[in-house]
Amino acid sequence: MSRTLEHLTVVELAGPRTEWCGKLFSQAGARVVLVEPPGGAETRRYGPWFQGRRDGESSLHFWHYNTDKESAVLDLTAGDGREAFLRLLGEADVLLDGSEAGGLEGLGLTREAIGEANDRLVHVALTPFGQEGPMASWLGSDLVHQALGGQMMMNGYDDMPESPPVNGQGNQAGHMAGSWAFIAALAALQAGKGSFIDLSVHDASAGMTENALPQFDYTGKVVTRRTGRHASVAPTPAWQHRAADGRYINAQLVNVSPRAWEGLVSWLDEHGMAEDLTDPKYFVPEIFREEADHISDVIGKFVATKTADEIFHGAQARALIFSAILNPEDLLDDPHLAARDFWIELDHGEPEGMLRYAGSAFVAQNSEVRPRRRAPRLDEHGDAVRGGGADG
Repeated sequence: MSRTLEHLTVVELAGPRTEWCGKLFSQAGARVVLVEPPGGAETRRYGPWFQGRRDGESSLHFWHYNTDKESAVLDLTAGDGREAFLRLLGEADVLLDGSEAGGLEGLGLTREAIGEANDRLVHVALTPFGQEGPMASWLGSDLVHQALGGQMMMNGYDDMPESPPVNGQGNQAGHMAGSWAFIAALAALQAGKGSFIDLSVHDASAGMTENALPQFDYTGKVVTRRTGRHASVAPTPAWQHRAADGRYINAQLVNVSPRAWEGLVSWLDEHGMAEDLTDPKYFVPEIFREEADHISDVIGKFVATKTADEIFHGAQARALIFSAILNPEDLLDDPHLAARDFWIELDHGEPEGMLRYAGSAFVAQNSEVRPRRRAPRLDEHGDAVRGGGADG
């Protein structure tokens, strides 16, 4: 089966800002050459670690983000390293550049030099705050970008008013910027000529605050944090409830259609737990909103009498937007993911053997879009890359 982007070669300067975009290219079939500095990529030193082995070949973070890539060590501070890098760019379609603003120029790898090596190259520069502007030289991190971009303002607890905002885990800013970089690169490739894309992680984060920016821009109102729910201007009822088996249910009370409401009330009434929700007044949207806390309390009492799976499946059968809150162990055994062949195994060789990985979020007709090979060991493909050949 063909691979969607197998006709492309991508050069990725190793770093936390480029690796998600590089992974999107590599799992879609592009040849991605990870250019690492002497000593290896910074993210080889990120935990957690496989079986507690704290070394550059055992980072689970690095393994996840760098499947299917090739690794070549090039010292860009040295003349021969820069020459090898420019030769590599000569056969590439995309450069993913995660150096600081002006970083490559300071090494003599100017845009002009890169353009002379390949005038068709799409050069995507991912920097904390862009190439220009009053903050262009500032440093950033996932925590910094979630704070300055607005995500942290929206995440936290409304039932703990003195608690601080919460940052989402898992390289959120890198995912936002990396996804935009992937889209921008694919769009530029359609033009068939070279392009320089100045991508600010801060800009990407600020543009991903859902309705917070338009709410303030158009109405002057500020959204506030809601425990386990979307930030909003108006209060919303708590809708996480603990089931009889100790697991939690997310019982969302938005966009409840009349049909779904009838199904919910009938379900509660079958068990003698509907209380006053059988009253037709709850079909009136204004009353429904006014009584949302009471409705949520009634649902919570019902949820406490059944297992999370009973609530989840029963609610979905009645067109209700309810879900069980799954932990990682649950996901590994999820029958839906299994039916879609989401989990895959990659061969790490000795001594690790075959290890389970997350596959792709989508299935493409007549094309394979999923990881096929483990992340590379440091400089695993270096000889071939420095010699000007492909090693895939």
